[in-house]
Amino acid sequence: MLGIAKNFFSGNWVALSTGCWLLLLSMVCLIQFRYDSIPGTSLIAKSVWPANCKISRSLETKTLVMVLHPHCPCSRASLQQVASIMNSKNHPKCFFLFYTPTCFAKNWEKTDLWNQALEIPGAELISDIDGTEAQKFGAITSGQTYIFDKTGILSFSGGLTVARGHTGECANLDVAKKALEDTFAVSSVTPVYGCPIMELRNHAQL
Repeated sequence: MLGIAKNFFSGNWVALSTGCWLLLLSMVCLIQFRYDSIPGTSLIAKSVWPANCKISRSLETKTLVMVLHPHCPCSRASLQQVASIMNSKNHPKCFFLFYTPTCFAKNWEKTDLWNQALEIPGAELISDIDGTEAQKFGAITSGQTYIFDKTGILSFSGGLTVARGHTGECANLDVAKKALEDTFAVSSVTPVYGCPIMELRNHAQL
């Protein structure tokens, strides 16, 4: 019996090795797909512009605010989605809030994401010390985006991608574009795909 098994494996080791490799690859792809498709945590957004916010919204057009963790790889895709919005005729005033903890070295937030955001025309980048401004909007996940109309009413809250790291036309981006086009849009909410801006326990203490 052992001899038969030995002969079988010796004669089919290439096929068996290939099968095991394909099985392992399939498992890795499945895990990655599952991770990409799980949204980050979202809180219920405030329906109006925060009264104590240190940034000034536009009184003439809509205002977009995106909160970012400067070391979140998923957020590269979110920035690309914003770039496509800013190239449209209905582009809003745009702010990027980069989480900047005081306990880290100076310019910790000036990563490739910061440089990518700098390339978006008309965008204003802000080092958000300890996530103070992000808290006022209720954001705890990188890529969380808010669109307010010129009166300060929330038109959109959520993410602009369909999964982590995915770019291009998708339902979430379409909802955001509709919020920019429609003067009397009802507030819409979409899932956010990104990394936590900070540990939830730290968020509760700030």
